[in-house]
Amino acid sequence: MHQGVTVTMLLAADPGTAVVSGLIWLDVCDPTVENALPDGCVPGPAGQAIGNGRADPLDPVAWSAWLVLWSGACPGELAYAARASEQDGTYEFTGLPAGSYCLVIDPTVGDNVRVLGAGTWTLPAGLGSGPVILPIDLAPAEERRGVNFAYDPSEVTGP
Repeated sequence: MHQGVTVTMLLAADPGTAVVSGLIWLDVCDPTVENALPDGCVPGPAGQAIGNGRADPLDPVAWSAWLVLWSGACPGELAYAARASEQDGTYEFTGLPAGSYCLVIDPTVGDNVRVLGAGTWTLPAGLGSGPVILPIDLAPAEERRGVNFAYDPSEVTGP
């Protein structure tokens, strides 16, 4: 209280300073090489050679791959933001309030068909060729960096 006036301090709501960012690359594996298991490759679920899920020096980045960040728990309630990866394969969602989100990248939709082609995800591993649907819970001002994706366009896993 100051001179008979009560001052109430209001804490501002989360100003939206959280971040989600990462890298998307094409996890190249050339199964036509004479070696049983070429460099940069690992055995896939059916014994075939697929990308190793690591960003190797010769792996190209996936430039202009589209990601959609949905608000709420997966599968998401409303599209919050969409971004295309930059020329260096990086993407970043900034100014996010704390809360639950659902990050989606679908190789079968829009420009992603051209950018990614037919293939399979190697990071996160085991997802096959469909969309990645990744739940993300953010604390206020949290910086969630290194949310990376690798896609092997050489492994056709279905229509």
